[in-house]
Amino acid sequence: DSESALLWLESNAQGLARLETLNNGVELWAERNPTEASQWIDGMANDGSKAIAAKALAAKWVLAEPVVATEWVAGLPEGPIKKKAKEALVKSWVMRDAKAASVWALAEAEFNGDYDLLGETILEFSKQSPEEAESFVRDLAQANYSEIAVASHVMGRAEEDPAATAQWLLSIAPTDPIYSAEYANELMQIWAESDSIAASEWLSNQSPGEQRDAAISGFSESILRYEPEAAAIWANTISDADRRMEQLGRNVGIWAGAQPAEALNWVQTAELEPALRTHLANLISGN
Repeated sequence: DSESALLWLESNAQGLARLETLNNGVELWAERNPTEASQWIDGMANDGSKAIAAKALAAKWVLAEPVVATEWVAGLPEGPIKKKAKEALVKSWVMRDAKAASVWALAEAEFNGDYDLLGETILEFSKQSPEEAESFVRDLAQANYSEIAVASHVMGRAEEDPAATAQWLLSIAPTDPIYSAEYANELMQIWAESDSIAASEWLSNQSPGEQRDAAISGFSESILRYEPEAAAIWANTISDADRRMEQLGRNVGIWAGAQPAEALNWVQTAELEPALRTHLANLISGN
């Protein structure tokens, strides 16, 4: 008797054990009779317990009956419980059917402005099926959330295979609707975290230009907390003067917050334009 068991739990159990047992109980109930479980959850008080139960049901139900499960989640009152249920539903569904989950998240973005869910599903879709996900993203090229879609696609591909993603980005012409030099920034932030040596080798072989500058920005930001001097040296190779000043200012400012003497010594000895050296020194003295 699932309902009686959970009613007893609501009245008697406390703390983390109560929440864990509630989650497991709803999962089991969802396997046998998700409609009954949904009706019971609908009658719960709007608190943390209801959020736990709604998440557990949404994640299980969508795997068996996605249409019915999404309709139930859509019917929940607006608020944190509905938000958590949608997040749990997407997280579960996208591992089973990434394209279907992305299509649903697209509707959520279009009608409810929930762009985070769309980004999450496209990211996972792109890991599983990069070519199919690219086609899906290209269909969104004219939408006002296309930048989120393409950035998520790049991040998904980069997490799965950064070297192949780098070559793919280089193959996209500047006239392509999904082209942006800034996606190289997203790629390098991910690649530098997983294999900074391979990322730096690839970066060293790129021709100067907007895309390389964006890649350097991403790479230097990623290694900044580990190798602040190397991050500054890389930022100083950015070809665009304004971008170089901006990136160096950000890197040196963060470096100086932890190691002011080392940062100042680098600024005083590195090969920098006089105006840039003064600007960076002033940033350090202001920390």
